[in-house]
Amino acid sequence: MHTDTRLLIETLIASITTPLEEARGLPPQAYLSEEFYQLELEYLFRRDWICVGREEEVPQTGDYFTIELAEEPLLIVRDREQNLHALSNVCRHRYMQVVDGRGNAARLTCPYHGWSYQLDGALAGATNMTESRILDKANCRLPEFKLETWLGFIFVNLDTNAAPLAPRLQKLKQLLAPYHIDKMRISSMYDEIWEGNWKLTMENNAEAHHHRTLHPDTLQPWMPGDDSHCGEDEIDWGLLRTPLMMDLVRDEAPIYANLMQRWSADIDPQDREETLTYVLYPSSTIDASPGIVFWKRILPLSIKRTRVMMGALVAEEELNDELSHYNKEFFDVLNPEDYQATWRLQKTIQSRFAEAGPLSVKEACLFYFQRYLGRRLKDTV
Repeated sequence: MHTDTRLLIETLIASITTPLEEARGLPPQAYLSEEFYQLELEYLFRRDWICVGREEEVPQTGDYFTIELAEEPLLIVRDREQNLHALSNVCRHRYMQVVDGRGNAARLTCPYHGWSYQLDGALAGATNMTESRILDKANCRLPEFKLETWLGFIFVNLDTNAAPLAPRLQKLKQLLAPYHIDKMRISSMYDEIWEGNWKLTMENNAEAHHHRTLHPDTLQPWMPGDDSHCGEDEIDWGLLRTPLMMDLVRDEAPIYANLMQRWSADIDPQDREETLTYVLYPSSTIDASPGIVFWKRILPLSIKRTRVMMGALVAEEELNDELSHYNKEFFDVLNPEDYQATWRLQKTIQSRFAEAGPLSVKEACLFYFQRYLGRRLKDTV
């Protein structure tokens, strides 16, 4: 391990016991070091639970979608018994990706030489292999990884020895119960590749301190970032609270205001006029407001490229074309404002004079995220 990488990890470990009032941002090497990035893939994305989608994305037998997680091609598929599987998307013959994108299939058939697999990953057919003495069809299958569902989200873990997810998120499940996220459905989706290190997007989502300057005409009037505040360090997640200016929302976005009013009954009065952003480590966020929830999946593709997927969730009875169109327009306006920050930061971080600056108390969730990194990487030095 290079000295710079070791010093970086030691800095992260030190953050675990550093007071918030003495917090600094991540050092530049955290976004630039290829060695550190490979450690993140190994100790975070290949060993922790990662949100990859929603159950409703694969509602029927044979429905599947593909995704890349820590350089591992995966496919999520629902079998004939309605069980979900996270399978390797690499054919056991000559390494071709078995399926691409999303779709529905009775069998999963490789486009290269036609090998086919059952929906649970078992080999169904192997073309022109009758003369092979070494093919053991009964024991040849697509490798399967751990999968859990939580509030309708699909989480995958590449570590066969990983502890279950549900106990870790039990407290958070109770906190989110009034929002009924498990019964919500996707209204609109956003899926793009952003230039910039994945942590830049995570950090951007974990604070509202930037609303006044980065979103002066979009988020700031509705959600003034200067009035936001963070909760305590919850080990597996952080919480950012940002007030909602409901009078302005009612004037400028009545479709949202009416939705929030209809679904606020079960929510604590102090939470009804706030957006609660839960930062789930390492790479997803949930923005919970009455009646509507936005969530993001943030997956690194390289040290400087990130897949950013954002979804809007509403109750099934609220699904309609008008709301879906409104959400899409919201995504199309808001996300470019955030994206400009990630690609610009990735460039300026490379400055010889760049160094970690002090964090505001309103950026506490960024510091909690650092502590998570320190806990996950402390055994590497």
